[in-house]
Amino acid sequence: MRVKKTDWKKGQMDMLKKLALALALAGTVSACDQIVTSAEQVETIESVGTVREIDRANRRMRVAADGQILTLRISQEVRNFEQIEVGDRINVGYRRAVAVEMSESATPTAPTGVGVTAVAAEGQRPGFAEIDVETRVVEFLAYNPSTHNAVIRAEDGTVAQVAVPRELRRFARQREIGDMVTVQIQHAVAVVVTPAA
Repeated sequence: MRVKKTDWKKGQMDMLKKLALALALAGTVSACDQIVTSAEQVETIESVGTVREIDRANRRMRVAADGQILTLRISQEVRNFEQIEVGDRINVGYRRAVAVEMSESATPTAPTGVGVTAVAAEGQRPGFAEIDVETRVVEFLAYNPSTHNAVIRAEDGTVAQVAVPRELRRFARQREIGDMVTVQIQHAVAVVVTPAA
C-alpha cells in the first residue's frame, strides 16, 4: 500500500498553527472565567531531628531538625514519653491544610473542632500522631489583591485581616462583601522515635 504524501503549503501550516493557538487561548479564557467556589492550600514538612532537651514536667521537648530548633508539646495521651532520651533521633511529620468554600449559612458560626490522637502500644518505642480540625463560617468583607490580605468578620463580631496564601487568592478575588465562607483548618503531626545512629 502506498501512502500519499501531502505537501502542505506554508500558508496552510500557518493557518493550522493559528487555529491551534486560538483553541488553546479559548480554553485558557474559559478556565479563567470559571467561578471558584472552593480552594485548598496544603503544607507538608517531613524531617529527621535529634532530641536536644526534654521537659518532662511540662511534657515538652526541643528537637533540632533542618537547622531549626522545634519545641514539641506532647499530650497526656502519648504513652512511653518517659522513654525518650536526649540524643534520640526522631522522624517528624507535619501537615497543615486550609480549605475554604462558599457557605450556605446566613451568619458566621463559632468554631467547631475535632481532635484525634494515636499512640504507640505499651512497651514500644515512643511515637504518636495527632490531628486537629477546626471549622467555622466567617463573613467576607474585603480582599486587597495587592497585599493578598482579606478582611473577615467572626461570629462574635471581631473583624480580622488575614494573609491569603497563593492557592486561595483566586477564590478570594471572586468573593463579594457579605459572602459567607466556610474555613476549615487541619493540623496533623506525627513523631516516631528511631534508634540513635
